[in-house]
Amino acid sequence: MEDYSPTCPGCTEMYARRTPPGVPPCDTCRVEPIEENADAELVYQMAKRQVRIAPGSGQIIDLDYSAVKAIMDIFSVPDQRSCFIKVARSFHHMLAKRQSAEG
Repeated sequence: MEDYSPTCPGCTEMYARRTPPGVPPCDTCRVEPIEENADAELVYQMAKRQVRIAPGSGQIIDLDYSAVKAIMDIFSVPDQRSCFIKVARSFHHMLAKRQSAEG
């Protein structure tokens, strides 16, 4: 069973559907800046402003995953699946913080 969903709302929903319902581990979701996450940190920093915007509202709805893939290719990231998951988790963690700060 997956521990995380790539999005905060998805993770919350996933934990709510469990038997018994659980609380998502939001405090541990972000990717720690340690050596094993160096590729993900680099890709995240390069891609974090490459976003998908909701038409009309101008709200950020997600990270542009094609930009993440292109950056991983440019930097020859060996384990792209793991890196992609870490980048998406970091992005959604920061997006949730931003949205809660905006009210």
